[in-house]
Amino acid sequence: MANRHPYRLGWVKWPALTAMLLLASGCGRREKPVVQNPDYKAEMSFKEDFSGDLRKWHVVGQGIAEIAADSTLHLELGPRSNYLMVWSAFDVEGNFQLEYEIRFPDSCGSHVALFCAQGAAGQDITKMMPPAADAIEAFFKDSIACYQVSFHNYDSFNLPQSNSRIRKNPGHLLLASEGSDPCSDNRDYLIDLFKIDNRIQVHVDGVPVHDLRDRGGFGPTYRTGKIGFMIRGRPGTFGVFVDDIRVFNLTPR
Repeated sequence: MANRHPYRLGWVKWPALTAMLLLASGCGRREKPVVQNPDYKAEMSFKEDFSGDLRKWHVVGQGIAEIAADSTLHLELGPRSNYLMVWSAFDVEGNFQLEYEIRFPDSCGSHVALFCAQGAAGQDITKMMPPAADAIEAFFKDSIACYQVSFHNYDSFNLPQSNSRIRKNPGHLLLASEGSDPCSDNRDYLIDLFKIDNRIQVHVDGVPVHDLRDRGGFGPTYRTGKIGFMIRGRPGTFGVFVDDIRVFNLTPR
């Protein structure tokens, strides 16, 4: 991504996870994740640097979803829609790591990463009817089964919420909330999301943000489904740029 954030080098220590942050030259060509869990071998199963087209993605909502001149995915809310989503054409399953870069320009809105997403009855999420803008809340509460992690959070008044949350659907159930937003500034970030059995771990720029286990208290643990990227905010006021998406299968060393 142009003007890429200069990630810090060094070891980040975390209970049961020691992640090393490496500065990778030529991110579009890397075959290993920048943030690595030394307990697992990471083998890349999917990569997207947006040098071609969007045939690997399914767009839901109204707005701009296009490849920008710098080969990034530009997502921007339309003038009459408060959300925009893109879903992967493939499923993730088992133990995996999702790594991607995102740039927040000078605008107010929320970004949500979704994973292990299916319809609530197990249907392919990309084949479900897209909801109207005023029905998006009901869609997440009733029609979709997935995990979601939110960053750069703003409320309906375009005021920062200063937190990052992990939720589980259906029900929009809160699993974890971090008291500070790791993506509060308008700049580039590196996001790493680990899904290992029932454990979810999230890093931003190599720094741990979330570490939790879904013990099945709010329905079954999800292990397969689509990944997705969503933006939310006031219509016509918010956009992001996504780049260098990588999915890695994780196997114990």
